[in-house]
Amino acid sequence: MNKDNLYHFYAKLIHKELAEELSAKEKTALDKWLLEDPEHKIFYDKLVSDGFIDGELRKLERIDTDKSFQQLQSRISYRKQVPVIHHLWFKRMASVAAVLALFISAWITFQSIQKSVFNGSNKDKAVITDVSPGEDKAILVLPNGEEIALEDLEEGNDRKIAGMQVSKRKDFVAISLAAAPQFVPEKISKIIVPIGGKYSVELQDGTKVWLNSASSLSFPSAFEKDKREVSLDGEAYFEVAHNPRSPFTVDANGTKVKVLGTHFNIKAYKNEVATKTTLLEGKVEVAHNGQKKMLVPGDQVISGQQLLVSQVSTKEVIAWKEGYFLFQSTRLDEILRQLERWYNIKVDAKGSIPMRHFNAAIDMDTPLSKVIEVLELSGGIDFEFKNGILYVTEKD
Repeated sequence: MNKDNLYHFYAKLIHKELAEELSAKEKTALDKWLLEDPEHKIFYDKLVSDGFIDGELRKLERIDTDKSFQQLQSRISYRKQVPVIHHLWFKRMASVAAVLALFISAWITFQSIQKSVFNGSNKDKAVITDVSPGEDKAILVLPNGEEIALEDLEEGNDRKIAGMQVSKRKDFVAISLAAAPQFVPEKISKIIVPIGGKYSVELQDGTKVWLNSASSLSFPSAFEKDKREVSLDGEAYFEVAHNPRSPFTVDANGTKVKVLGTHFNIKAYKNEVATKTTLLEGKVEVAHNGQKKMLVPGDQVISGQQLLVSQVSTKEVIAWKEGYFLFQSTRLDEILRQLERWYNIKVDAKGSIPMRHFNAAIDMDTPLSKVIEVLELSGGIDFEFKNGILYVTEKD
């Protein structure tokens, strides 16, 4: 089965799943396909995203669907008059099939273009001076002021400093107490991830934290028995160790997230419009500006004058943790801020940044030049990189 037919086949299974008509055998086949490749999951998430099919159907309504349906009906084998209810159902099914066909065609085309760009087959475009992607790096600042470059630690070797033990594991650094000191609130440690970096750590209580570029996490040398409090500047994903007797609280730009044990993401950069807290698993309470909201999985709350809660694509929110950029109708200004932090560059829009939205999935190990080439495929925008500055202009 070729790639086009393959996506058509699984798109039909996804549509059947949405209509609750999927058999057990078909569900097994779909689940297996989703695990085979991250691109399959991205394709799936787009199709099942809230309102996607209905939104595309509304676009098709601008076409003369009655005339199209009559032409389609004239080609089928029977000539009997179709009841109105059947007619409407058949029209919707035909329209949904058209939506899937158009979406799959665009998807396959984009994937082909993206691969050709990444393979360097686009020979006619000017080559942008390249910038290497970020890497795993961070600094641990201990209460005594000593700094440790975490990426320089050797796996399997422990360092005991200022009553703390720092251990390098395969994919993260574990921080624990070398002894059980009496709790002293002012003894604060900090993990700093610079621009162009990413890192994951395990705190003393077993909580795992993934820190994105240009982020820092402050935490006490030892948690109190009845509470665990940390402070975040930037973006982090938390998997909190469960302890009903000691709630875990994150303070991020005045937004406080309180949990007992759960998985969530906080984006609290100072150059972003607002702090965003997204829950993936469990239950959290978010407090800001005298207001409180309880979140359920899939909820995202934006901290502004009011706490605004909505359901979002969690895949897009935590894509950075999995090692790729995922843009799903993402605004260009948001994309550029991500590129600034990951590639350690500056952006100059020569005025306001064009109001454009993009859809793409790009590995974070990709050099900047290739990312820019993908964005330029949309047309209408020129990018030029000079002396560490990415100039963005809208074409006339």
